[in-house]
Amino acid sequence: MNGYECIFITNSDLDQEAQNAALERVRGIITKLEGTIEHEVLWGRRKLAYLVKKQQYGVYHVWYIKGPGPMLAELNQQFVYMDEVIKFQTITVNNLEEEYNHFLALTKGPVREEPAEGEAPAAAPAVATEASETETVPAN
Repeated sequence: MNGYECIFITNSDLDQEAQNAALERVRGIITKLEGTIEHEVLWGRRKLAYLVKKQQYGVYHVWYIKGPGPMLAELNQQFVYMDEVIKFQTITVNNLEEEYNHFLALTKGPVREEPAEGEAPAAAPAVATEASETETVPAN
């Protein structure tokens, strides 16, 4: 079976129930076509670099999956049809664990979500450093 890193962005305007339904639909496609999800990472709500389907924000999901080629083709086709998914990209990886650990190393630290339209920005979280001190991460 081939290994894939699948990054997809869902509409940030979805409520939690619709978001979960979309994720379950993606999980169902993968398992139905004999694939497995090795790791799921909710990267969080982030501002997009440019408008995508008239959206400024999106919820990023990074999944590391194994499966045959036809599973990937069907998954990509279903992403096209899903209104909840505004952007996606899937690449082949040789070592899922290595890529997953590399992703975690790159995103080490707090995941800071952008405030929704009309919301006040959240206070900066405190982060414990390696020296067991507490430091405040500035909110930019």
